[in-house]
Amino acid sequence: MLPRWADLTYFITENPDVLVIVELNQGSELCWLQVSGVASLVLHPDWGNLLPQRVSHIDPNDLFSFVHIKPRRIDLVDENSGWGVCETLELGPPL
Repeated sequence: MLPRWADLTYFITENPDVLVIVELNQGSELCWLQVSGVASLVLHPDWGNLLPQRVSHIDPNDLFSFVHIKPRRIDLVDENSGWGVCETLELGPPL
């Protein structure tokens, strides 16, 4: 989900190649997941299954855009196993 007030949805329509990094913030060692792939906007998301029980009277479509990312490559960097330890999964042609 992306906030509609950000320019991210515009940039995705201009260039759908994306890189998403999710950091695990536990312990002293570095650990993160990096996903590169192709993003596309989902025009009619099923908000009932995507959001917790609605507590707002505002339509989620007015607040958020939903994005689907088809991964091409997933990297897991986990320095708990040693400095620079990285596992890679290639799912398609390189970016």
